[in-house]
Formats: sequence, structure tokens, C-alpha cells
Amino acid sequence: MTEIEVALAISARDWPDRIHRFLADHGGARVRAQVLSAEDATTEAFQVLIIDDICSFLTPRLVEKMRRQRRMVLGVFDPIEAPDGKERLLECGVDLVIEADAEADEFVIALRTLALTEEPIPVEVKPNAAVRSKRNLYVVGGPPGGCGATELAVALTHRLSSRGPTVVIDADEVSASLAQRLGLPMLPNLRSALDVLNHRPDTLRKTLISFDRFMVLTGLSGERDWMEIRPGQIGDLLAELCSQFQHVVVNCGSLLEQVGFADTGRFGITRQVVAMADCLVGVGLPTPVGITRLLTWAADSTELNSTAFMHLVVNRRPRSRYRRAEVMEEIDRAIPGAAISFLPEDPAVETAAWTGSLVPSGLYVRTVRKLADRIART
Repeated sequence: MTEIEVALAISARDWPDRIHRFLADHGGARVRAQVLSAEDATTEAFQVLIIDDICSFLTPRLVEKMRRQRRMVLGVFDPIEAPDGKERLLECGVDLVIEADAEADEFVIALRTLALTEEPIPVEVKPNAAVRSKRNLYVVGGPPGGCGATELAVALTHRLSSRGPTVVIDADEVSASLAQRLGLPMLPNLRSALDVLNHRPDTLRKTLISFDRFMVLTGLSGERDWMEIRPGQIGDLLAELCSQFQHVVVNCGSLLEQVGFADTGRFGITRQVVAMADCLVGVGLPTPVGITRLLTWAADSTELNSTAFMHLVVNRRPRSRYRRAEVMEEIDRAIPGAAISFLPEDPAVETAAWTGSLVPSGLYVRTVRKLADRIART
């Protein structure tokens, strides 16, 4: 039998260090990775994950992912420290359990038992990849400066909902505003949905709020909440919602810089959302600075996702045809053949924002309808 490759999940207990030293000295298995997060567990190459009942990222969903990747899970519990630990491991669906104070050679026997039960085949998975079966993810964003991306996301969602079940998600980790715009409560929200997805995925729809004829998932309620979320979790959530809804619209943040590590960086959520999009809708303002920022946002987005259909929207269009022609010429010079739309200045938009309602039928809504119909056909 070839040597079994294992991954050790981080733990406050001493068993990982003890097992690692034993395997290094005596063999019986080879430690391929030390896992610090659920994303690590799904992207590293190994055959068996050893994880204990108190691990923060142990969930039924993680075990399910391991099984889909034809990997196995050995659960470790301490009956004195956590009397219900074994039960938790079994509820999560692990393949075999062992006590934390078991001898190291007992761990090796358990690993061999798993290897004899089924021969797992590690598979290569790209970081933060999420499996999706259809192309129905529309991401609306734009540079900072109040360009109107949230308003457009709401209007697009309303139009797309006439074509089938639709949900709009606030994934702006800097300044979530969808709840305020629609006069909705801050809970349940994005964090609620992520928690439910990991532990009770069949109840995910309970975290969505019904508004008019579409569903809403509101954003983070605190400015530091982004630190509790990994981009890969957002990817899993979007993939799940894309499987349940015909159209998924995401209002993302305005900053795309990679600050810090890819899986924990400040703007990692926005980068993840943009990278997954099937259609990117960039919104900007019709000024020299506004257009420059929009083109920069479009370039950064394309670097993250070169396959998505890109549609650039200039909000509050100039009344002058000459100014509009200048804007189109500048965009076309930077991005030849770019799809471009102009949204009109409409007092009804400001009125609807104050009342927390949808913009009534008018020039703005008619223009958005044409835009929605166009991107839905891409």
C-alpha cells in the first residue's frame, strides 16, 4: 500500500504536533498539509483530513466537499473536554472517529482502515473556485464616488424578476447600503446566510427577505464584519444561490485592490464576486474624472475576469449630444467596441431613495429595462 497522504487541521489540542512528529520519525502516513481554513482543506492535495470536533471550520458542508473530492475525514474528539464531541463529529458526517489521547500508532491504524474502506483520489481544485451549472450571475459595481451602482442593481433586479425567480445580494464589504435603500432590517444578512449555508443549507431561503417580486440578501451590518468572512465562502454562497434562482444580481464594492493575502485581504470579497461574474455592469459618472475612474475599474475587473460580458453604464447622462459623444469616444478609445449605455437624470430616482421604494415607471425605468433585456440575452 502506498503511503497515505494526510492533512492536519489546526487545533488548540496537542494531537496534531504529536501525530506530525510520530509520522515524521516512524512513517505510516505522510503529512501533506496543515490546514488553517476550510478553503485550505478544499484546495490542498491529500487523501485524509484529520480534524477535531472543536475546529472552527468543521461543518457538514466541509465534510460533504471532502466526499465530493473523494477524500475522507478522520474526526478527533476528547470525551472529557467535550462530552458531545463525538456526536458532533458524527452529525457532520465524518468517516471515522478517534479519541484525542489515542496513541500515535492508533491514528495510523485508523488511517489505514480508511484507506482500505475506499481508495480516495485527490483532485486538483483552483483556489476559491465554485462549481456552477448556469451563467446567471450579474455583478453591478463601479468606482467610488456615489456613481449609482446600488440604484442600478435594484432596478436591474426588478426588471429581471419579470423573467423568473431573482435575488439581489449586497456584497459591498466597505459600505453596504441595500438594506437602507429598500428600508429593510439589517438581519438576517450576508453573515446569517453564510452561517446557514455551512450548517443548515436547506434553510438558506429563510435568510432572504421578500421585496416586491424578488428576494433580497442584505449586506454586512458592521464595518469590521468583513474580517469574519473569507472570499471562498462568498463563492460557495453565490454558487448555491445561482443554482436556486434564475437570476442573481450582486451589488459589489468599489475597490478591487489586493490588500493583504488573497484569502483574507481587505477587498477579497469584491474580488471574489467580480471573478465569478458572468456579466459585469460598471457604473460611472459623465465627468473626466468619473470616466477615468470607470475605465480603471473596468480594466481591474477584466484582469480578474476576462471572460465575463462587460457593459459600461454612464449615469446621469449629459444633456448635450456633444458631451455624450465625447464620453463614448473616450470609452471606445480605451475599450474598443465596449457595450455602453447612458442612464438619464430622473427626479423619481431621488424620491424613491427617500421613501425606500422602487423607482416608478418613467425615463429611468424604461432605460434600465432595455439594459436588463440586453444583458439577460448575453
